[in-house]
Formats: sequence, C-alpha cells, structure tokens
Amino acid sequence: MPSIADRLAALRRQRFVGRQAELNLFQDHINGPEFPVAVWHIVGPGGIGKTTLLLQLAQVARTAGLSTCLIDGRNIPATPAGFLEALRQQFAGAADPLQFLRSHDERIVLFIDTFEQLRPLDGWLREQFLPECPATMLTVVAGRQPPTLPWRTDTGWQALLHQVNLRNFSPAESAHYLTQNSLPDGRIKAIQAMTHGFPLALSLVVAQHQLEP
Repeated sequence: MPSIADRLAALRRQRFVGRQAELNLFQDHINGPEFPVAVWHIVGPGGIGKTTLLLQLAQVARTAGLSTCLIDGRNIPATPAGFLEALRQQFAGAADPLQFLRSHDERIVLFIDTFEQLRPLDGWLREQFLPECPATMLTVVAGRQPPTLPWRTDTGWQALLHQVNLRNFSPAESAHYLTQNSLPDGRIKAIQAMTHGFPLALSLVVAQHQLEP
C-alpha cells in the first residue's frame, strides 16, 4: 500500500516545472559506469527553488536504483561531530559512517541542503571528509553562496566540482507553472511581468489564487 511519502513524491514529480537542462545532465552523470565529478554545487538565492530541485534529483537517483541520503544544514550542528552524527542516523546507526560508505557496494548520492548553514564545515568537508569517501559517492550541495575560492583554485577539485547556477523561470516555464495551477490565461502575462519568473513569487501568487472564492 502506498504511503503518504509515496504520494508526496508522486505529486512533487508531477508538478515539477523547469530545470530540464539540470535534470538531463544529472541523469547523464548517474547513468555512466562512474560519476564524472564528485560534487554538484547548486547555487541560488532563497526562493529560487534549490530545495525543490534537490528533492527532484533525489527522486531521479532513487528511480535509477541509487541509494540516497539527505542532510539539511538547518537541522544539524555545523561541526564535524554533528555532521557525522547526522550521517550515522541516516545509515541506521552505523558506528563509523565513513567505514559504512567505503564498504557500501552500491553507488550512493549524498544531498546536503541549506549548505550556507554549514559554512564552518567547508574546509573540513573539502580537505578531510570528502577525500576519504569512495568514488562511488556523489555529493550534491545546495546553498546561497557559490563554492569558496579553495574549491575553485585547487587543480583537483576544479575537475571534480560541477557548479549549477539556478535562474528564474523562463516565460514558458512560468506560464506552464501558472496554467498547471489553474491560473486563468488572461492573468498569466501580468503575473509574469510582476514576478519576473521568480519561483517563490509565482508560488505565492498561486497560493493566493487558491484562497480566492
């Protein structure tokens, strides 16, 4: 019997709009015999849809048969111990998360949302944690700031880091989103002009419309 989580995932997948280039590239990256990069870094302001994309990528990974793990930077201490404890909980209480990852036969994707809350861990992740992880793990980070300079100047990480800069929806994507949520055709152009395709603004317009009698 489907769970509520299953229904939520199906609805999110059904109502997801845009980001097709990002989805296609991610699919390409996980379909190959090995991950071409070690880290995806999704960048954009609050309200641009980073979390929505992250959840969709996680669904794509699971559909492809990969294991997934999700950590939200808002919910854990920004310390190595706090991060490892969050992993330990995700891995059914594994005493050593790194050893669990190294002994894990299947490929796995680690998703880290709200990464700006974990900035104190930036150096530790880059210099200690991630280098110890197996090449069968892909890490997908979403945050408001781009990768720090050491990520972008290290000759190794330059080749193993892929940065995704999220933009506002195109007019076609905005129209699709509004039509999908039953906004009248006569209002769409005005809403597009008002919101400039900013996803959070569009979702607030839809929420207000749903409250109207």
